[in-house]
Amino acid sequence: MGEFLFLEDALIHHLRQWTTIALIPLVSLLSVAAFAEESEESTEYVLLYRDAALHEAPDAEGRTHRAFAANREAASAAGVPRLLARVVADHGRWVEIEPAYHYTSICGAQEFLQGAGVTLRFFVARTDLAATVRRPVRVRHDDGTSVELQPGIPLETVDGRRDRYLVFDEDLRFEVELSSEDVGHVFAAAGDFESRWLDGTPTKPGSDFFLGGESVGIGESDRARTVEVVREVGDQYLVSLNRACTKLVVAVDATDLDPSREVFAYGSCCAQSGTIRGYGFAGPTYLAESGTPVYWPGGDLAGVTTRAMRFGASTEDRLTTFCMSTVIVDNALHEGALPDEDQTVHFCLRDVDPDLVEP
Repeated sequence: MGEFLFLEDALIHHLRQWTTIALIPLVSLLSVAAFAEESEESTEYVLLYRDAALHEAPDAEGRTHRAFAANREAASAAGVPRLLARVVADHGRWVEIEPAYHYTSICGAQEFLQGAGVTLRFFVARTDLAATVRRPVRVRHDDGTSVELQPGIPLETVDGRRDRYLVFDEDLRFEVELSSEDVGHVFAAAGDFESRWLDGTPTKPGSDFFLGGESVGIGESDRARTVEVVREVGDQYLVSLNRACTKLVVAVDATDLDPSREVFAYGSCCAQSGTIRGYGFAGPTYLAESGTPVYWPGGDLAGVTTRAMRFGASTEDRLTTFCMSTVIVDNALHEGALPDEDQTVHFCLRDVDPDLVEP
């Protein structure tokens, strides 16, 4: 379908040269219909490094955007949220994506362009896709401990090995051995585990948890927390630690359980959801209804609005266009005084009815 859109863009270019402008809206409607169809059919997701280049077209030299400044070492570090996107089409070197909203479980990823009121289409290089668990996985150890992982959890290799990975989900950090079939870059949606912060048996501050004999890192380890006791094994207990995408059965020393302790239950969340700040233009405005196609400044179809949006007028080269500018993710604002040009996307309307323009 994506290749059809590329051919269609070329057709539009020739139509503009050789026929009347009256035919353009019909071709635009065909593009929008194809856009909507692809969005509805998409059921696969990817995680992007947060400094991934978001291209308006499958062209390395074309216009690009970034949610965060280019720094792959920092972007690939354990615990740094990845960006969550839905796969539209796979073009080999390029993967066509759009932001994914209201996904079943974030799993340590970060939404972008959330609340922008528009679904935009981008192309990303395959090298910008982050490794993730691609299917439900369960790993059991001889000591009775185990881990279950849902698709979409970010992974990082350990010492360059391709069979051992660092998993991070919310406040948990631990290593696990996975097969090549368990790891990939594309995954399907899955349900959540029941995350239990409030119920269970309290532990002493600073308690150590073990998975397969190895320590499990847990945020703010000096705090007491609650666990669900599974069973007693010698001088230890097997207890359950659940997060949205991770279900751990780990070992803890019996002396670290403290049923009499009162624990203030709290949640730790690595799944930051970006909110959007839009910047309009001064002068006349135009109210676009939900489902209105929007275009990149270069003329290619960029996406469609998902709610009614008011666009401001911008006059360039004696032509009046109605456009909008939006920050990709508001976290970028915390890394600098203002979003730079790369961290902002611009999209415009076409074929505006002049009778509906408001001064």
